Amino acid sequence: PAPRRSRCSGGFIHGLLGTRGRISVAMFPSPLFLNRRWPVDRDAIERRLRPTDMREPGGGCKCSHRRASGDDTAGETGPVDPGGRGAAGRDPRSRAEPFVRFDGTRRNSAPRLAEHLHMRHLPPMIAPAPTVPLTSLDQLWFQVAGTVCNLRCTHCFISCSPDNHSFWFMSREQVRAALEESAGMGVKEYYFTGGEPFMHHEMVEILDDTLGYGPATVLTNATLLPPRRVEELRTVAQGRCHPLELRVSVDGPTPAVNDAIRGEGAFERAMDGVRALVAAGFRPIVTTMQSWPCEDMARMLRAFRDALGAVGYAEPRLKVLPPLLIGEEAERSRGYRSDERVTHEMMHGYDLDELLCTRARLVTAAGVYACPILLDYPSARLADTLSEAVGMRARLGESACYTCYVNGAICSNATTGTEAAASCGEAAPAACDGGAPASCGNGAPASACDG
Repeated sequence: PAPRRSRCSGGFIHGLLGTRGRISVAMFPSPLFLNRRWPVDRDAIERRLRPTDMREPGGGCKCSHRRASGDDTAGETGPVDPGGRGAAGRDPRSRAEPFVRFDGTRRNSAPRLAEHLHMRHLPPMIAPAPTVPLTSLDQLWFQVAGTVCNLRCTHCFISCSPDNHSFWFMSREQVRAALEESAGMGVKEYYFTGGEPFMHHEMVEILDDTLGYGPATVLTNATLLPPRRVEELRTVAQGRCHPLELRVSVDGPTPAVNDAIRGEGAFERAMDGVRALVAAGFRPIVTTMQSWPCEDMARMLRAFRDALGAVGYAEPRLKVLPPLLIGEEAERSRGYRSDERVTHEMMHGYDLDELLCTRARLVTAAGVYACPILLDYPSARLADTLSEAVGMRARLGESACYTCYVNGAICSNATTGTEAAASCGEAAPAACDGGAPASCGNGAPASACDG
């Protein structure tokens, strides 16, 4: 006959939780456990891992928490002697029915299994994520175009596309209400993102409203900027006490590099948009994700300078961002490793002003979020209204928070990584043609050049 199994069949977990059993670290079900930085009493662990057999000779369990009366097996394997011993003189608990009967059916063991594994005393496998307060509302972001975009980029961290309607456009009235709500909160900058903001039919009017409250920045791919719209933007920006900035996303200095990510023809259309903006008097910030090796940084910066100079942008402003390994980018390159997370220990002595979520909030058509990067994560949704959200702490529980922790507030207009050069591995930092040092690498501070 098949050997009888006791309820201690999960022996490696059982030994870790405090019973007299064996454990092999290699058998542990998840390597995440070994990477979590929650306090561990190593002496207690060693006491718990004494190499003694956990079972009775008859197959019974030695767990001290099991009741001597053996009532947990009554009704499953027959009546039990009130004295706690069966007719054969051995512990009736050794006759515990296996999880899977010989006929292939399963018994309902979930309630006893929870008690058996000491769930009341189970330490957290994953420590609670650190949280940070909003220290000041310097920036207010609007997901004005939702997740709807005219392009389908293979690196988009929220997977925007023409058919992604997870978040819809904000109405002009919704934006105006949030602007009025923010009027007394000390906001210094307003940002509009998507999706593609210029797919919104009232985008110019929304910017006109916003410039009455403070500086405004639009993040765009510049492929929907015909001369008429550029002229409208110039008219809106003229004579205002607050500036209008445009951030243009171009992910390579050539069609071969850019279009591999953004789609065929995207480079030429974006360059046409940059040309029109420069002719209208704007100095757009060209934003690019570093998709090339670190040793190529200096060459790529020179190539960007030449490409932008060819469309009349003599003193270009360039911001190089690290990849965010979520959404489409996780499929294109890789996702985050299990150790790429922010822990409580990492926050000791850390300057909270480096994190966008301590100085900004994101308003969408479906509520207020901690930051624009975590739009797809329900944990980042803070409240229905801005007034409620400013009093909520932001949770640094997602892997993408690690990129912001390492690189700083990468979403803001201010370039990052230029004051203190960092290297890619042991390589020397690349130099920006504008004179500011740039840095790069997987997980290193983002490169930036603000010529």
